[in-house]
Amino acid sequence: MHYEPNRDWEREEEVKPGWKDFVAMTIAAYEIILVPMLIIFGVLGGVILLFYLLF
Repeated sequence: MHYEPNRDWEREEEVKPGWKDFVAMTIAAYEIILVPMLIIFGVLGGVILLFYLLF
């Protein structure tokens, strides 16, 4: 009788992302976008305020 070892650990199962991965990616994207958006809106607000005060 030939012995065949259990080779479940050799099978690569496809890992599907869960909701926690989705939340982590959303937060990471928000953190990447947040700083440039704050800079852009800050500069725009400063320019508008400057024009409001000067004219």
